[in-house]
Amino acid sequence: MLCCIRKPSNKKQGLYHPLPIPTHPWENISMHFVGGLPTTRKGHDFMFVIVGRFNGRVMIPFRNAISGKEATNLFFG
Repeated sequence: MLCCIRKPSNKKQGLYHPLPIPTHPWENISMHFVGGLPTTRKGHDFMFVIVGRFNGRVMIPFRNAISGKEATNLFFG
């Protein structure tokens, strides 16, 4: 019942605003990690998916779960 106290139902909801249209590649991106995939012949069982709203997506396969530093290396490397 604590959530009912902290999350009032009478709170006004604002209008939706569309995201600005990107003008350059990689200006606006989202990153997703997909795991538990069937293992490939090269031993990859995870996928690092980077989606750019301007230019599409990139999928980078890798093995096992990775740290934040390793994800940074995949993104910039």
